[in-house]
Amino acid sequence: MREFKFRAWHKETEEMHTGYKAGQIFLWQDQGQPIEIMQYTGLSDEYGKEIYEGDRLFDEHNEEWATVVFDEGKFLAKFETYIIDLWEVCDGLVIRGTIYEALENL
Repeated sequence: MREFKFRAWHKETEEMHTGYKAGQIFLWQDQGQPIEIMQYTGLSDEYGKEIYEGDRLFDEHNEEWATVVFDEGKFLAKFETYIIDLWEVCDGLVIRGTIYEALENL
């Protein structure tokens, strides 16, 4: 069974807060903190780094960007022209940032 972990992007301070359990992160939300919550996928990139919702991944072989999304009960890699189950391609992708960072800066 995979570990359930979360991170949160604080919209006002523009900081990423990582490594929290569900209760901690959802308490912030209940307290009215302006955050976006992202869940750990249970998967790692080519270099063993944990992949979360909202990560921007790069496929160096095909020179394509993908964004990690959660839809219909599963994590997906959303490329510009297609969408695929994340578990099928994660070991060939590298995390380069998040959706909160401009692509040209990655």
